[in-house]
Amino acid sequence: MRHFRYKYYVVLGLLAITLCAFLSCTKQAQTINYIAMDTVFEIKVYGVSEKELRAIESKARSVTAELDSSLNFFSDKSELAKINSSTRATLSLHTCLILKRALEWYRISKGAFDPTVGPITLLWNINAGEPRLPDSLEIQKALAFVGADKIRIDGCNIQKPEQSKFDLGGIAKGYLTDLLFDSLRAMTNKPFLINAGGTIRGWGKDFIIGIRHPRKEGAILARFVLPSGDAVATSGDYERYFIYNNKRYHHIMDPRTGKPASGVCEVTIIGENATDADCASTAVFVMGAERGIEFLNYSDKLDGLIIFLDKNENLHYLMSDGMKKKMKVKLLEEVVK
Repeated sequence: MRHFRYKYYVVLGLLAITLCAFLSCTKQAQTINYIAMDTVFEIKVYGVSEKELRAIESKARSVTAELDSSLNFFSDKSELAKINSSTRATLSLHTCLILKRALEWYRISKGAFDPTVGPITLLWNINAGEPRLPDSLEIQKALAFVGADKIRIDGCNIQKPEQSKFDLGGIAKGYLTDLLFDSLRAMTNKPFLINAGGTIRGWGKDFIIGIRHPRKEGAILARFVLPSGDAVATSGDYERYFIYNNKRYHHIMDPRTGKPASGVCEVTIIGENATDADCASTAVFVMGAERGIEFLNYSDKLDGLIIFLDKNENLHYLMSDGMKKKMKVKLLEEVVK
């Protein structure tokens, strides 16, 4: 393990997407903010009373706290930690549903999305705020315990190798966003928008969403229309990373190489729900631009934008056929040349 001086960055707040949502109504949005899953959650609700808002906030915080405590990768007290330290476990309902969907995405993505990437996450330690630069031998040892094909699940009973560890960071925010969406739909008929650190889903109105520029802080790369009920998620190499010898090492690991995925710097996915959009943004990022755009064009439920770098660090983009109908292409072409 090499010890070194580095610059470490965490982009807090809205992370992957800078939000530019507008409603053509006179009623002012009420906003709920809190921190969970190591990111900022923002819920905007339009046209509700203070009493309704407090009830919505109480429900949102309760739903969030339950899932956050269960899936915290770095807490020894979480359900996930207990699963990771065992070879057999009986899962709670939400953890069971999340793991089954994550394993399905392992199959869909042909291994680009892998929930068993935990040994690599721990090795690099980027998400914990004290990143390390492992050598090739350490990476190979960790990779021996990565691979969702090693997992067996029957109902909500799971069996796995002792040293296999789940990291559900690529699906947890999306699943929680969908839980919050369903909770708010049951509580109000007013428009609302949920933003879980860049994983977004709204209802009651089409929204205009702005995508953050991956290399210029505060700049908008492009805008698109997010239809009511749909969700959007973004994965970017600017969320958590460190710089060593002028090279960027970020938190999105390629489960096949044990290293940060290379070539792509930002992926934005629109889907029918936040869970699949979240998984797809990670999977496509790992796939790379060429394979990723083929995957999106083949899908009839996902659209996306891929921003990638050439050897001179210049930005380029690829857009799925469906995304071209939603995106403000002129702005994108002006920014990415």
